[in-house]
Amino acid sequence: MARSIHLAHPVRGPVRLGLVILAFVVLIPLVGLAVLSAVFSPGYLFRWAVWQDADVGDYARFPARPVEQADEPFTLEVPNDPAAAAASVRSALEASAPVGTDAEAFLERTGTQAFIVIRDDTVLYEGYFGGFQRDSTATSFSVAKSYVSALIGIAIQEGAIRSVDDPITDYVPELLERDERFADIRIGNLLDMTSGLRYEETGLPWGDDALTYYFDDLRALAVERTEIVEPPGERWHYVNYNPLLLGLVLERTTDTSVSDYLGSRIWSRIGTEFPASWSLDHEGGFEKMESGINARPIDFAKLGTLYLQDGSWDGERIVPEDWVAASVDPSVDGAAPVYPDSFHQPYGTISHQRYWWRIARPDGRYAFTALGNHGQLVFVVPDEDLIVVRNGREYGISSFEWFGVLLTMADELSDTEDADA
Repeated sequence: MARSIHLAHPVRGPVRLGLVILAFVVLIPLVGLAVLSAVFSPGYLFRWAVWQDADVGDYARFPARPVEQADEPFTLEVPNDPAAAAASVRSALEASAPVGTDAEAFLERTGTQAFIVIRDDTVLYEGYFGGFQRDSTATSFSVAKSYVSALIGIAIQEGAIRSVDDPITDYVPELLERDERFADIRIGNLLDMTSGLRYEETGLPWGDDALTYYFDDLRALAVERTEIVEPPGERWHYVNYNPLLLGLVLERTTDTSVSDYLGSRIWSRIGTEFPASWSLDHEGGFEKMESGINARPIDFAKLGTLYLQDGSWDGERIVPEDWVAASVDPSVDGAAPVYPDSFHQPYGTISHQRYWWRIARPDGRYAFTALGNHGQLVFVVPDEDLIVVRNGREYGISSFEWFGVLLTMADELSDTEDADA
């Protein structure tokens, strides 16, 4: 019998193989997403996949809790000659190599949205770039941590929290159910980034950076996912679980939301001109303690003024004076963990305590700053009574380079003032 010839069949094998490969290419990611959704949550996975990296538009994406402004706003003074004051700031900026010969071109180039320079309660320079305006909302990112620090200090002053030496398990005892070593972690360890907790920045959905930023149940994350990998107090390691745990402490000891505590204890008492908000993990939920205070740049400056005045505002004590000193003055004894080598810079030695960055300069002077992702800064030079607020879409230059630029600017402004005297 003659063998039949089926012209369509010789390609059946490759087609079937292609379909199998296509099925694996499509199904494996779908199965992976389904597993991740089950392990974490669909809402979190959506945020991670669709929103991608954190950016300055996130204040509009997350739900938020409002924070009311002051009843009597404090308005900063204007110099006698605003044009000359602004010119002096531009000239002082241009003394730094990264800036070059055109300060405002540099600010534009680095993705700066707002740049404000204040000395002696007088605005020397106030510039906005890239469509940003005075009443535009900027998100703080980790500048929020400096407010968290102030709130912890206030809660201790009020007796809600006993001391920075208290074990975290005095306030979050359920941590002991997973690991008895949590009793060794103190409030101060969480504030100084020496908790010994695991923290991995992988960029993947199971990475700690993504989880602490996008997860939609941060209370559960703080209690259930934290893991001890080394003894507390020994090594500085930036861990965003630390402020989440402190947020639980604040909630439980003050019997109010962290946003309301910020509003009643700080925001409404320091002359803020605009309302603010604090982004939440979900509607009606928990504050994104590691980031997400949303406000106008001019009001972020009030935090610098508060700390420049040792925690007082218009004669009223807001933050304990000794708390401010321990936070921002490198000469005050505190934790002495092992820091990265990069903390030693030509302009000074950087340290980090109670969620403030401090710079001890070679000549004995110092500066301090709140610092957030994409180069959000509230930078203070006490000897010059100088405050700089910088908000940006991106860093443009590294954080430590910004420190150097602003210190050089402060020195140049001081020299100009001396020459004019």
